[in-house]
Amino acid sequence: MDNDIEVGGDVEGEEEEKVSTAITSGKDNRDIIDNNQAQKMTHEEIEELKKKGMTGNELISKIIENSETFNKRTKFSQEKYLRKKK
Repeated sequence: MDNDIEVGGDVEGEEEEKVSTAITSGKDNRDIIDNNQAQKMTHEEIEELKKKGMTGNELISKIIENSETFNKRTKFSQEKYLRKKK
């Protein structure tokens, strides 16, 4: 199922846009273990993408793609995560 999730617009000069990704959501979050190992990208890799000029919205999409748990989270939890990342 494809969902459009709006992100961005809070950074000067950055217009609000929709991040379009194939996102599914889970029934609940009870099986998600928060042990900081769900993200496949390292902090260094993320910082390198920033240095290369990747926009905030592109970076958020990349982080979501490399998360093992994002698609298992509820839709509410996914939206909350994206609001936090703005």
